[in-house]
Amino acid sequence: MHGLPESQLPTSRPGLLHEVRIRYVIAQTRVEALIQNIRDAVYGSIETAEEKLGGILSMLGHAKDEAEVKRREAAAGAAASKAAEAQSKADQLKKEADRLRNEL
Repeated sequence: MHGLPESQLPTSRPGLLHEVRIRYVIAQTRVEALIQNIRDAVYGSIETAEEKLGGILSMLGHAKDEAEVKRREAAAGAAASKAAEAQSKADQLKKEADRLRNEL
């Protein structure tokens, strides 16, 4: 019986109760240790998953920021192009106005 020969077991009621209490405490400690190992394994996996998800979220955030920067650069480029076109058109209209004024 758990490494203890039957001949060494106490025969009196108090002795048996004492032995049962000792065995209960030992079993309870082993069960608690087993449960703690299971918790450590589960929570360790959860922490790892949280770290990986955090990394993915960070990558997605950086991708979003990069896309926003590219969008702003494209908008600024388009605005500069439109401004150059407008300036060119204004210069043409000014030349046309000067030509018409000289004809009068």
